Amino acid sequence: MIFILFILQIAWAGEPDNMMARVDSANAPLANDAINLAVNDSLQKNIAAYNRHAMGVCNPRMLDNFLRDSFDKNWADVTDEVEKKAAIAGYKHSWNSPYKSPIGNTCKANVPLVVPYNLASYSTSMRIKAKGKIFYIGADKLDHFFPHGFTYWLMMNRDQNLPSEKLHQVLDIGTEQENGVWGLACWSVKSYADLAANYKGIEFWKNLLEGDDPFITCKKGRYELRRKFDVAHFFDESMDESINCNSYPSEKVLKPLQKVWNQKGISCPAVPESCTTLAKSYPPEIAKRILHPRCLG
Repeated sequence: MIFILFILQIAWAGEPDNMMARVDSANAPLANDAINLAVNDSLQKNIAAYNRHAMGVCNPRMLDNFLRDSFDKNWADVTDEVEKKAAIAGYKHSWNSPYKSPIGNTCKANVPLVVPYNLASYSTSMRIKAKGKIFYIGADKLDHFFPHGFTYWLMMNRDQNLPSEKLHQVLDIGTEQENGVWGLACWSVKSYADLAANYKGIEFWKNLLEGDDPFITCKKGRYELRRKFDVAHFFDESMDESINCNSYPSEKVLKPLQKVWNQKGISCPAVPESCTTLAKSYPPEIAKRILHPRCLG
């Protein structure tokens, strides 16, 4: 059942052009507040809905069902709210991007592809500040962090200890998806930043109801939001595709990108020292799964 849920959840994917966002939107307003507002508003609404129906009993599994409506099944509604309120960094639509070399469609879908930010899989970028760093993420990273992180959490049976074997198994599933139809096989890009966002999402769900400092607590049979979500506590530069680089399937895909990057005077990783910090911030077995080999040196 959980595996079926995972497959359904990944029916949509998109990649942002964080490289161009970094070059052209250095002064774009931060998106932190818009994301925080949408997430905390959704948490509050779902807690209130649960309390109206729960008859004075705190049941974490039942609360999961309420949260899943917003943070999984209907996550696009939350993302829409974020994009309405957050300033977009870089190009808003793929047809405005500078990469104009068509490559053909490896998935045989009836869509015109432009490497690799095509009309079917393009995601806008947003400027984020966390832990004193400014970086760029795609709207798709919110999808990876919240719904996909939730699925990973379910697949691990909500085990607070995050047993190594289970954790590596779910991370390996994400890697296979990026190597396959969700990444290289169809869209000509393998996003390590997606893998990082999946992993970071587990941390959020792990601390939502349990742990030393949970977001939600039970008081007298009613759930309360005891602290608000803040992207600055969870997001980092591993979710930025201009730092945690992508992989591409061929020179045919990569050359049009590199041509534009050379013209702009940038390369990936755009901030090499950030990779040094990231590589040290994760356990080695996790780092090699979520950080691009170039970011690992």
